[in-house]
Amino acid sequence: MFKLFIDGNEPRIKRDLMWLTITGHDWRPCEVSSTDDPLTSSDVWVDPYNRIGMLKPLPITDEWHYTHTGGYAKYNKSSLGAGSNWENTDNLSVGDVYLDSKGDISGETLTTPALADNQPLFFSFFTYNSGNDVFENVRLSWTNGVQLRIFSNSRVEVWKNGKFKEDYSIAGRVKDNEKQQANSTVDLIIIPYNKKELLVHSNQGAGFTHSFVELEDDTAITTGAVSINFPNGKGRFQVAKCGFKSSGYLLSRLMVFRNAPVATQTYDDSYVSEANGGTVTTPRLVVADSIGTTFAANGTADTCRLRVDMSGDGTSSPYFHWWAGGYLPEFTETDDAEREEILDYVRQVSVSVDQSGKAASLSFTFINAYEVPVVEVANQTNRPLALTWEQEGIEPVDVFRGRTEAPEWELHSTDEATTVTINAKDWYSSFDAYTFSDIIPLDGLRLDDAIEFLISIAGFSHLDWSEIPTFDDYELPISPKGAEGKWGVAVQVGDTIGDWVAKLINDYAGTYTFGWRPTNNGYVQFVVVENDNEQASKVQLFQTIPEAKTHLIDVLGMTEEDAFKKKHLYTVSTYKEHYLEPEANVINVTGEEPRTGRPIFVIYEDANSLDPELLPSERPDNWLGIPRKYGLVDPSVTNLDIGEKVAEILFKRLTPKRRIAEWSGYVLFDDEGVAIWRGDVVDIALLGKFRITSMSFDINKDFDPDDEVNANFYALYKARYTGEWIAESDIQPEEPEE
Repeated sequence: MFKLFIDGNEPRIKRDLMWLTITGHDWRPCEVSSTDDPLTSSDVWVDPYNRIGMLKPLPITDEWHYTHTGGYAKYNKSSLGAGSNWENTDNLSVGDVYLDSKGDISGETLTTPALADNQPLFFSFFTYNSGNDVFENVRLSWTNGVQLRIFSNSRVEVWKNGKFKEDYSIAGRVKDNEKQQANSTVDLIIIPYNKKELLVHSNQGAGFTHSFVELEDDTAITTGAVSINFPNGKGRFQVAKCGFKSSGYLLSRLMVFRNAPVATQTYDDSYVSEANGGTVTTPRLVVADSIGTTFAANGTADTCRLRVDMSGDGTSSPYFHWWAGGYLPEFTETDDAEREEILDYVRQVSVSVDQSGKAASLSFTFINAYEVPVVEVANQTNRPLALTWEQEGIEPVDVFRGRTEAPEWELHSTDEATTVTINAKDWYSSFDAYTFSDIIPLDGLRLDDAIEFLISIAGFSHLDWSEIPTFDDYELPISPKGAEGKWGVAVQVGDTIGDWVAKLINDYAGTYTFGWRPTNNGYVQFVVVENDNEQASKVQLFQTIPEAKTHLIDVLGMTEEDAFKKKHLYTVSTYKEHYLEPEANVINVTGEEPRTGRPIFVIYEDANSLDPELLPSERPDNWLGIPRKYGLVDPSVTNLDIGEKVAEILFKRLTPKRRIAEWSGYVLFDDEGVAIWRGDVVDIALLGKFRITSMSFDINKDFDPDDEVNANFYALYKARYTGEWIAESDIQPEEPEE
């Protein structure tokens, strides 16, 4: 039998999430002139273009021109294989070698020794006064076809395998207002990094990063030796591997929590970094004015900094993009000391579960409201509510858990006629009610980890309150522009948990059903389950009572007496079905390549569904003969692979023709007393297997004025189900006995 409880215990937030984010715009410089905040980062560099933090490149240190061993070594005439047209010249100190040409060297090309893949490079050259003429100063070419052509007006062209890609300026001005490099030394730091980008940083006031978006993620950006050519016939240059400091740390600006976190709150964080042969020590919060001391949450301190220590062997540097972290919410439970069982005081209970997974609801009306033993029955809202099912031999099982909305009070001429109607929504309403106060990047999280993180913020630990499959093959995209605060997937201030849970599942796991539902653990859980057409049925139903009785006796082994009592529970009272046309046969997914801002297009078409010339006998089940388009525009689709994955999910979900059945009967339970719910499969004899997409049922009193015991017994559990056909029925009913 059903029981309805109000004011039980359930999780609630005691202290809210305290979350901070740090991007490349938030690091302290290594040198400051202001005394307002004298604390600085140490021996690191944040590139001005992508804001990615790294150990300081040695060519921008004070020691570069005065130290010439180890990571400070420069190539000379001998190591470059230069001929008689070149000579070594010491610049600011002995060993600070530049190569000077002595004649026309336009036809000569010098080549460095072979370099490691993605080897950073330092290149410095002298540019001569050319008046108003614009000419190509120097050309740098890597073995794998990457080429930089540097002109006298500060323009740099990027080429790949003989094809022009893009041009930029290194003069601190826009391309249309370039300036001549007249009798000056141009220093370039060239770093292949961020998976597909080539960074070119200049001492002329500007630089750029070029994205080779066509590269696979694991493909080297530059490989092999570098060839150097001066097409104008005269040159003076220095070239060297670009090494890095062996250790340093990034230190953030001051950060302030909205409220001081307490010691009982759990610290958590996420960040994106690349070891690249080095080490990034786990980022840590430190005391604002004592950066060697780890920050401790104590209920008073609310100001801190983030410190990220990095180290390397001097030949390369790790990279640090961004960090987000803080203190998770602290939870408590509502007090159940005044919990009441209230089913005897209500006229009817109605439960409805819609097809979205977001809106299971329950409503009921108290009769003779003044006699209801519930405190503030007509005033309080957001109260815990639980509908349970109990039967002999089985522990009570939750059917519905949720929270009440504002009561509706209806006065009548007598107290006995006065009513209070209460509507409740299941716990998804707690997801919809939680509004974020902070930006929370989700880049790089596995899909199930992201969902579990979000629902845990509302108070529902995934260890206790959810059943979510492991999505080993899907991680949320990591934006290469995250260090600029341009994340691939990020919760924004004002968003809700409910919106994000639905978005993540619908976009990236659109063939899954989700929502709060009864489980065989005895309590409701947030469940995500794949819509598998091989899914086993939970209950078998029949079109007639004799068929049901025969099945219960012959297949399930019930006694004649039990089968007689329960036969109506396994019988469909009414049944009808209809078909739904495909929602689409053309799927358009539009994303954005974050490095370039250029759109990403993925189009999936069902050619046979589109073809208007097919004969009726040739047409597939989902034939339309016209294009029916569905479009998704989502900037979190940051590359073609993600776009194709999303398009494939949408294709599976939207292109089939659907056979929909609607039937009525009694509320269904499985063998363990768990209510059949949205997402479960029911086998209706001869008609097919149907996955339930929505449902509703009513619990009505069975009045018998002559029987005091049964006067308030709730026996009429009328239910209505909607389901989608997924397979043929496994049941072949035997002919009932005469």
